[in-house]
Amino acid sequence: MKKVTKIILKKGIKLAARQAGKSAKDFAVNTAKEAALVYIHAATDQDLAGRPFRKIKRRDRDAVLGMMKDFYSSAAVLSNGSEEIFNNDIDACISENPYLEGFVFVQKCSAEAPETDDSGDDVKDEAAHETEAVKEKLLGYAMIAHSFSTEYGMPCIWIEDLYLIKEARGMGLASQFLEFLSEKYADHILRLESENENEHAMEVYKRNGFSRMPYVEMYRK
Repeated sequence: MKKVTKIILKKGIKLAARQAGKSAKDFAVNTAKEAALVYIHAATDQDLAGRPFRKIKRRDRDAVLGMMKDFYSSAAVLSNGSEEIFNNDIDACISENPYLEGFVFVQKCSAEAPETDDSGDDVKDEAAHETEAVKEKLLGYAMIAHSFSTEYGMPCIWIEDLYLIKEARGMGLASQFLEFLSEKYADHILRLESENENEHAMEVYKRNGFSRMPYVEMYRK
């Protein structure tokens, strides 16, 4: 009896191991497929050409971190976040995480003329002679998350963050960004959260076709 029991246990363990391996493999394949689908939709440099915003880059970290702190400490957001959370968000954006895209709003301006030595030759890198040097001023940032809405049966873009510095508000930048999302992700539903007190933002969203939903959001960490 004991021998039979041992045989049954061994076979059961082997079967469970094979099934676990198959489940892990299926999970990896499905995750890869999902990530690939997101990358097909992810905004490219070509999509952003000529627009007043671009993808977040590593060099933007300090500026974006400062704007995130300002945004999350304002009345526009209920949670205060933390520097660790903000850095995790930025890491996801610059590492091409398939679920999060980050953008910065930019204002371009011509750089100062390159320095010259006594002979009149530029002491800057030769590449500076070939194209006009350009500097950027960051005016804000935005982050969007990819998901799927079972309620609408279609992919979903969550506009997680949309922030502009004070002097850049009222310039139509937010509307241009929302229009870009509508064009780039035409087969998606766009969703966002906003506080009632943030009246200006609410008006901008309404003008861009957003409607209020009567939901109470709940969460658990």
